[in-house]
Amino acid sequence: MYIYMTSQIMPSLGIILSGFLNSLYPIFIRNNDLDLQFKILLRFVSFFIVTYIYLYVKWKTTVGKEKEKYEEYFKNIFSPNILRVSTLNYLYVAGIIVAMQFAPQYITFPLFMCWTIVLVLMEKFYFKRPVTNNQVMYVLLGFLGIVVMNIGEFLNTKSIKYNKIFLVVAGLAAVAHGIFVPFFKEISETTNDPIIDTFYLTGFASILSVIGIFIQHFATKHKIKIAGKWDQIIKLVMFYIIVEGIANYTYYYGLSKLPAINAAVLYNSMVVFGLLIGFFYFKERPTKITISGVLIIIASIIGLQINGNTSHAVKYP
Repeated sequence: MYIYMTSQIMPSLGIILSGFLNSLYPIFIRNNDLDLQFKILLRFVSFFIVTYIYLYVKWKTTVGKEKEKYEEYFKNIFSPNILRVSTLNYLYVAGIIVAMQFAPQYITFPLFMCWTIVLVLMEKFYFKRPVTNNQVMYVLLGFLGIVVMNIGEFLNTKSIKYNKIFLVVAGLAAVAHGIFVPFFKEISETTNDPIIDTFYLTGFASILSVIGIFIQHFATKHKIKIAGKWDQIIKLVMFYIIVEGIANYTYYYGLSKLPAINAAVLYNSMVVFGLLIGFFYFKERPTKITISGVLIIIASIIGLQINGNTSHAVKYP
């Protein structure tokens, strides 16, 4: 057990750091009045341009087999496997951004974090991978914490009006993410490079973002206005490249080193950080029930680290 814990410290901290950085999303999204579809486009295009430049420079400065390796990266971006994970990546990122824009984050966060249940089902029944007793126990414990949080915040904010459709959007984003993670993990274990992973994930997603803007325009006759908003654009791009760039890097690193389900339990920390951001920044007041849910989530994370041995697989009938 000690060997397991010490060998997984850095990947685990990487996932937790990613959870914290991603919990900062609402601060930059809610205080920015750029068109929502444009925000989504900026996210994917920013990452794609930066990673493309990085890979292009590496390609230009290498020779032989190393150069061929980078040429292969460029070719792979439109392979079926990459297109699948890039599409899922777009669906879950766009979904959670939209949901957090129009609904309280202490509701959208817990709903989104239900992706861990989808992940367990994918791992066991689609990929036919062994799922251990400890993994199931701590996923369910974390999910229980999320449910308790939901109950507490519902009782605290039931008078707040918001369109319930955005809760559905958060739920669909959770499904997309739960399907995305195991497929992406296979790719990240092959590349072993978070920068290449980001390049793969944002290429086709950038195209989908452009399509989303055109669909919005023709469906609603809405025109995106960016005149006089360049300061907001620059701030948001810097957030994406620096803050979320670090978050993605540490998440992809942790996911490549940890079992996907273990990474999912650790990523529940984003809910805890999200509640703290809501309390200190948005002045949202959690109930005692909500705090109880947070403590359950923390217990699931600590328990997984202490009892993270994956040698006993769950036997399903």
